[in-house]
Amino acid sequence: MRMKHIVFGLLILASCQTEQPKFQIDAAFGGGAGKYIKYIDMTQPGLKPDSLLLDDNGKFQMSQITQHPKDYIFFFSDKEYIRLVVCPNEQLVVKGLADSLVETYSVSGSVESEQVSLIIKRHFRAVHILDTLQRFYMKNQNHPQLDDLIGLISTVSDSVYADEKAFLQSFIENNPGSIAAYIALSQKLGYNRNLFTLSNDLSYFERVDTALSAKYDTIPMSNMLHAYVKRGKLQLAQQAKDTIQNMIGAMAPDIQLPNPWGDTLKLSTLKGKYVLIDFWGTWCRPCRLHNADLRNTYRMFRPRGFDIFQVAIERNITDWRNTLREDKLYWRYQVSELNYMESKVARMYGVTSIPSNFLIDPDGRIIARDLYGEALNLLLNEVLKPIAVVPQVNP
Repeated sequence: MRMKHIVFGLLILASCQTEQPKFQIDAAFGGGAGKYIKYIDMTQPGLKPDSLLLDDNGKFQMSQITQHPKDYIFFFSDKEYIRLVVCPNEQLVVKGLADSLVETYSVSGSVESEQVSLIIKRHFRAVHILDTLQRFYMKNQNHPQLDDLIGLISTVSDSVYADEKAFLQSFIENNPGSIAAYIALSQKLGYNRNLFTLSNDLSYFERVDTALSAKYDTIPMSNMLHAYVKRGKLQLAQQAKDTIQNMIGAMAPDIQLPNPWGDTLKLSTLKGKYVLIDFWGTWCRPCRLHNADLRNTYRMFRPRGFDIFQVAIERNITDWRNTLREDKLYWRYQVSELNYMESKVARMYGVTSIPSNFLIDPDGRIIARDLYGEALNLLLNEVLKPIAVVPQVNP
């Protein structure tokens, strides 16, 4: 009888062990026979890369017991890599070519990994375009029309950045609680240029932080993001206070230019308000993206004594008018010299690239420069007193 109890207990123990959730990855890479592929677990910061040996058919299998999603980067080299997010009980099938892994790999069995593959592949194409532009510039440094070429390269480069960020913004908005959204926030282009920063994109970080914490409240990624956002918000608030306390600037030179319908408008007529002088262009993709933030800022702070004075670096009045309508820029003060890069006002303010902006106080003194998104809103919230609500008393 005692032996039966022991056997029964062992069976229960074995059953419990088999119920523990685990994942499995089955991968096959053409041209990878006998090669080592390195991998690193991104959910364990500080962990060194490990490696797996592919068999004679370029295959490997990996399985592990886990209670939480895992985030792996597998790579043959810095440029040939894939990123897999695998959840408990998922079985992933991965295929691709070892010598062109990013371009050719496919993954099934995991929604998260499929989403990440979209991000990785788009990022790879964007990097390829930027690298091509860099090589083109290096080969043409002695070109007689180098300035024009640089302008063209800058326009294409800005478009690549803007398109990539717009894609990631849309992805995050539609999938805020995904680990792929967390990865989207960390994407970089060019010389390690972050596409998302807390100062410009706090709302996206907050959105992912809130959704990810609700879905995965104990995984390292969620905890790290939450701590990062919390620390960043405190730093932004302190920066806003420091700007007010320490920045003492010059008086803003007056601007007197025509609007799209020929009426002359002057910056000095806005004395008594906090005014954002914003230099932009219809052809500038980052400027167009910034316009959406400006609409929200204007709507929030106009009742508290804030206005916007936009100076367009333009040459075509029709494009200018159309863009004002398309971007819904409904504040009154829109002006331009319509002489593009020869703008005297831009030169007077020392503007060498756009977007660029200056925040001036009611006396016309510059108190900050080049603040965007949440950073601008935080400063405005500090300097503009809320409107007092007077209670109505019935006689």
